Amino acid sequence: MSDKYSYKCSILVLLYNKGVCESNTLNSLLISKLKFEDCKLVVWNNGPNQIKFENYETLINMGFDISFIETVDNESLAKVYNKFINLFIARRYLILDDDSVLNDIYLKKALESDQQKLTIPIITNHGITQGPFVDGVVYTEGKFTKVKHSIVAVGSGLIIGHGVIDLLLNHYGSIFDDRFYLYGVDSTFFKRINNLKLFNNIEVIQGFEHSFSRLEIENPDTIKFRKKERTYDIALTNIFYNESEVNSLFFVFNTIIRSFVKELIGIKSDVIISAFIYASLKRKHYRYSADKDLKQIDYDFSHKPE
Repeated sequence: MSDKYSYKCSILVLLYNKGVCESNTLNSLLISKLKFEDCKLVVWNNGPNQIKFENYETLINMGFDISFIETVDNESLAKVYNKFINLFIARRYLILDDDSVLNDIYLKKALESDQQKLTIPIITNHGITQGPFVDGVVYTEGKFTKVKHSIVAVGSGLIIGHGVIDLLLNHYGSIFDDRFYLYGVDSTFFKRINNLKLFNNIEVIQGFEHSFSRLEIENPDTIKFRKKERTYDIALTNIFYNESEVNSLFFVFNTIIRSFVKELIGIKSDVIISAFIYASLKRKHYRYSADKDLKQIDYDFSHKPE
């Protein structure tokens, strides 16, 4: 390529507890009729076990330059996203999880999206629109033309143009806030977008079907884990993104008192009180370390098979 960008688009597919062949996202890419010249595909296994990368020859023949990375300790999503963006310089970046049913209309728009914009797909689950939310209301295609106050969406499916990357780096020093680990990574990204009022840099496009964990029936251990992660998200978002220190302190005391009262009368609290207090006092996620880098294993799939 003649300019400073290595790729037209860098695409991340982040796997967790799933093999390559089990990923709806990768299976959607495999049946695409599009050509992906000058496109980087990064398949990133975030654990909990190492896996084999199958069918990569087909993806290479579709035009992809492929990298396969493993971080089997379920690393910080924010660090994974930031590392992906820093490693594979492109005009635009497409972030995907492992359980989305993509279509060529969405993929074509993603590859042709304005590199000065943040392009957000309409996400559905069983045909019901789940986002994005524009000014507090779920987006309806054709109903909204401009964002006035805020936009919120899930991270999967975002296409982040390099122009938006530069604006975020200049103001925050990073794209995603790596003080957050799993929960809060998407929402604080949009808090940054809303704080900078980058509404003229936003475009909403037709999207795809996506599986939401919050809509699935889960076992008690998973429910407990998600509650703990949500607790840290709530506490840290209040600390780092509340505009007023007084309001932040009020929120902490109010949340603790309300949670204690709920427990006393036999109603489950929205947060784990001990974890909320710990996060509010320590001002960090229980797995966070400023010095901790990703323990990644890289595999080379950059050459076409003989």
